[in-house]
Amino acid sequence: MMTINGKSYSIEDIMRPAVFISSDATLQTTLEKMIHERRNSLVVIDQKGVLLGMVNAIDIIKAVLPDYLEESNLAARFSNIDLLKEDAERVKDMAVTDFMEKKVPTIKVTGNIIEAAAIAAHSGRGRIAVVDADNKPVGVLTRTELKQVIGTTLGMCGDCFSDTADK
Repeated sequence: MMTINGKSYSIEDIMRPAVFISSDATLQTTLEKMIHERRNSLVVIDQKGVLLGMVNAIDIIKAVLPDYLEESNLAARFSNIDLLKEDAERVKDMAVTDFMEKKVPTIKVTGNIIEAAAIAAHSGRGRIAVVDADNKPVGVLTRTELKQVIGTTLGMCGDCFSDTADK
């Protein structure tokens, strides 16, 4: 719990609800869920709800890009929609576990917001999985929530967390 400008906030107060994808999902299923849920990242869990990793839009883009292409050839290759479709078709059945982030920073739901900011800064990751007492994911902290903490401390927006429409 942290008090900012007279109001107390916990990790649970500011986190976004986790949107899950099963570890047996494919790239296509993962992309469909991201589009449908309007999310750029999903929490990957096994059948028991245990956190295995996270997947974001950049992970999907990297999976679609052929490894053998040099950076100078990427623009030319992807200016042709047929080549992009061909590359996407090639990997659409790839398992999410083959391209997800496996080393995901975590914080307990009972953790401290300052600790979360330190984890984000130290890990260089924009998303932190929030886990319960059983280490099962329950939410996600993103750069947005951490920016809102700083903005609230500076009095930039009064209570930056009062608008939950973006969550």
